[in-house]
Amino acid sequence: MKRERALTLIELLTVVVIVLLLLAIMLPVVLYFRKNAQKTHCINNLRQIGTAIQLYRADFGGAFPSRLSLLMSYIKTDEILVCPTEPAGNGLSAIEQVPTNYVSILCDLSDASASINTSDRNVQAAQLLMELDANHGVLVCILHGRRVDDSYMYNGNGPALGSHEGLILRLQADTSVVPVQVFYDTILGPGNTRSLSGWYVFSNVRPCPEAIRRLQPLMLNCPNE
Repeated sequence: MKRERALTLIELLTVVVIVLLLLAIMLPVVLYFRKNAQKTHCINNLRQIGTAIQLYRADFGGAFPSRLSLLMSYIKTDEILVCPTEPAGNGLSAIEQVPTNYVSILCDLSDASASINTSDRNVQAAQLLMELDANHGVLVCILHGRRVDDSYMYNGNGPALGSHEGLILRLQADTSVVPVQVFYDTILGPGNTRSLSGWYVFSNVRPCPEAIRRLQPLMLNCPNE
């Protein structure tokens, strides 16, 4: 009776090495396609949110909703309020009053579009944004960029602009979604103060208007110089 030959140690090690090499080659490809799928999913979410905002504005004389929770009757599911890149991180946003990991300026846009609290610097900045950039940003996803500061993440109001830099997906007033590259400005000195320009996140107008620089708004701030 013929006996089957067993694998030698060298042959077994060769097989293991080949398998590890294949994994090393395939893993970046799998991660790349997964990341692209998450980005596509996120873009679809943002477009649906944009459509819901337009429907809301049609019902309320052109005014923006002050928070995402006011859109619940215009959307099929609240799952579109969460980017799949970090679904476990979304918490109840004290500002938006729904679980979300998106960042918006709806509160300021709402007051500006309804001419409420016009003495507030943030509302004034939103008014200038609407005047200077007809297709301004409304809401963004910051989670596709590079995380640079965990202290800004999920601080009770959801994620903040300061946590990531690089690629940001911006939902614009016409419901289109555009990629934006935004990076920190650093001022050398005590503490090496860093700033991410909210104006460049939500607007294509360059340079940042001097009127915005004078107002020093919280969300639509100009870059450091």
